Amino acid sequence: MPKPPLNSLSYTKKKTHNFLHEFDSFFLYKFTFLEIHLISFKHMAINDKLLDRVRKLMEGQTDVVEKKMFGGLCFMVNGKMCVCIRTDEIMCRIDPEAVESILSKKKARPMIHNGHLMKGFVFVKEEDIKTKKEIEYWIQLSFEYNQKSPPAKKKAKKTSLKK
Repeated sequence: MPKPPLNSLSYTKKKTHNFLHEFDSFFLYKFTFLEIHLISFKHMAINDKLLDRVRKLMEGQTDVVEKKMFGGLCFMVNGKMCVCIRTDEIMCRIDPEAVESILSKKKARPMIHNGHLMKGFVFVKEEDIKTKKEIEYWIQLSFEYNQKSPPAKKKAKKTSLKK
């Protein structure tokens, strides 16, 4: 059996988490919570390089939460969806009133979900945001709309009838 890396602190030979059972034929180690969290994201279709670029641009923002949504990883800013990362594109939530003029100037496509046009949501391919200036443009549009968009609606909690 190969030895664990020297810099690891929390390794053991027993299985500790259900989602790792599919790796029975390989040696298993106990992972820290952060490592498990990162492994679970590997199963989603997310472009790590694109994710790192967006994370760097999010560094100055307050109240940012990463959440799995739409087959990718979304950045929620002030409790509202702002930007999502997928395999080869980002989804930006921008001002619905400005979408048409922006789409006529920039390469992007509107989001269609279950056959319905989602106003204010656009997809931008990774090849169209190669430079820092290009990706900053889309992230800034998302930040600007996030500041003026109405707060997200709170879902009502389900109550059970158990006694």
